[in-house]
Amino acid sequence: MRTCTDESEVIAQFGQAVGRLRATPLEKLFLVGPVRFATRYLARIRREPTTRRADLFFGQPMTVVLPEVISEQIYSYGFFDEIVTGLALRAVGKGDAVLDVGAHFGYFSLLFSHLVGESGRVVSFEPTPSTFAVLEKNTADLRNVTALNMAAGRQSGRLTISDFGLTYSAWNTLSGSSRMPGVLTKPKARVEVEVVRLDDWCKRELIQPSVIKIDAENFEAEVIGGLAETLSWLRPRVLMETGSEQAIQAGRTLLDLDYRVLVSKQPGELTLQKDCVEEAIIRNKDVLFIPADQVGEFKECA
Repeated sequence: MRTCTDESEVIAQFGQAVGRLRATPLEKLFLVGPVRFATRYLARIRREPTTRRADLFFGQPMTVVLPEVISEQIYSYGFFDEIVTGLALRAVGKGDAVLDVGAHFGYFSLLFSHLVGESGRVVSFEPTPSTFAVLEKNTADLRNVTALNMAAGRQSGRLTISDFGLTYSAWNTLSGSSRMPGVLTKPKARVEVEVVRLDDWCKRELIQPSVIKIDAENFEAEVIGGLAETLSWLRPRVLMETGSEQAIQAGRTLLDLDYRVLVSKQPGELTLQKDCVEEAIIRNKDVLFIPADQVGEFKECA
């Protein structure tokens, strides 16, 4: 597991990427290059999704879709969300088996692939067919990544997902409500997708996950509801997007299973939330849940 990492190179590379994001506008123009900013601007004007190659901070190429918001940051700076990426660098290590639930175009799957190495494994779940097509392209040459066109839920079966199109694909949801209710009110399509209960899937596929990342757009409690046995038996670390009512419910379930909450305000910083835990789950966009018996291992690197 990743605790006091000795992979100083990837940490340094991430620090350089964050530095580009935090630079002044004039510095960004030189560090990122005017062509990339112009490409982003033109994609916004045209409003038609277009694919471009991005180079991630650790050297991996990735296909992104402009002007989609996650893709824009990756295209310009080589990473998405400095807090979540920082948490991922702390949570995942060589040899880990990682489930990426809600993989989108695959940024975190590619990062996990790099972190787990040849001895590890990443399984990426993405239910929306159009989004999955980009994920599949990005992971096709990675031998330690398996991409699956399916969702995770409380029960296996079929459900309908709201597909807002590639430009707004980060907000596609199996929930009845969008996380952007004032902006995304009507999906471009409603698509029936396969849903698996991860407890059953892990047993069938003989997978023992050590880390699970969940970004399920108002469906987190359903995902956790299908993981009760895995969480109790294998005690994987859980990196989860929070803030929604579903995520709060999922967080309560993890707390009941004797998990602890680690929060981060900036890359490299990791704090054990001892008080006001539910408030922390509400106020932080993403948190890292770890089993109580692993707290000491993370404290060594605090």
